[in-house]
Amino acid sequence: MDKRSYYDVAMNDYEHFKWLVQGIHLEHTHNAIGVQAQQIVEKLLKHVLDRWCVEEENTDLLRSHKIQTLVREIKKQTGFEVMKIEEALFLSDFYYGARYPGEDYIEVTEEEAQRAADIVDEVVQSVDRLREILKKEK
Repeated sequence: MDKRSYYDVAMNDYEHFKWLVQGIHLEHTHNAIGVQAQQIVEKLLKHVLDRWCVEEENTDLLRSHKIQTLVREIKKQTGFEVMKIEEALFLSDFYYGARYPGEDYIEVTEEEAQRAADIVDEVVQSVDRLREILKKEK
């Protein structure tokens, strides 16, 4: 069975995400962009944690969906700031709020969708840089 890494899954999602962002001018894409942005960044951060930071017996962190928690742990263990906490908090709101109906449901605006897309592009580059650094150190 082919076991893919968080990185492989995130980058596959990212390829589809770039296609989705091309339709950002269409209102019905905004929540989907927000949700996918959160998911891609979460998987990229979990890849770093899974590969370089989390011991096998301490995998609770990999169950977290709070991007800010993942960012803080990566900074703590590697000294590398993958993304700003403000950006992490912004994307974390989309995990539930943009996905599920109810009292906390949010409508993602085109501006917010664009901001989310820009953050994803930056995090992809940042994680790739960190991966190269960590590969050299091992």
